[in-house]
Amino acid sequence: DSSSDAPGAADAKPQFPVPLRIYALSAERPHRKKFHLNFREIETITPVASKFGIAVDDEYGVNDEGDLAGRFFSDLSNRVAGDVDRVLSDGGGSASSTGDDSPLGSQLCNGGLTLVNWKHSQIPVLAKALGCGRDEGCPKKYHGHDFDSMWLLTYSYSLRLPGSSLSGDDEEGISSRKVRKKTPNYNGEWFLSAQVVREGFDVEEA
Repeated sequence: DSSSDAPGAADAKPQFPVPLRIYALSAERPHRKKFHLNFREIETITPVASKFGIAVDDEYGVNDEGDLAGRFFSDLSNRVAGDVDRVLSDGGGSASSTGDDSPLGSQLCNGGLTLVNWKHSQIPVLAKALGCGRDEGCPKKYHGHDFDSMWLLTYSYSLRLPGSSLSGDDEEGISSRKVRKKTPNYNGEWFLSAQVVREGFDVEEA
């Protein structure tokens, strides 16, 4: 039971937004200095991809976990940078022009989901490449007999301005409107947490 290895294991399955991107392990697998084809991960994720009209990216294979992580972080950084610029901008889509006084942290890195279907034994390798170990909530192993668990990695971004720390948990509830009155220069800090979520596919025997 891989969920027992995780300090942050969840009992209830959370609800997720429509994925922004879907990855599946490449069908090409190295085997005794040759390659064979295995479409398990692609076929498993295809119904979800078809439902939302999202192409499955199967470019990355075994031992390409670092490259996939690099692509993910690049996309994530660009998305959040765009959100920061939008919130702090004086232009027509800024929070101030719409009268949005919600905490700044709640408007950054909000709701984006990337879905990855990977080989059991390589999931801890991928998690490590994504910066997740036991301290963050990722188990050391994903057991081969477990087909009912998913690892949920959550990245949050805290925006810091000179002399202040701003996030969705800010006690003073500093809003994006107030932030705009400060300097446009900013720094940010990433946080990562993880939990094991049971899908509920396997029915335990009484």
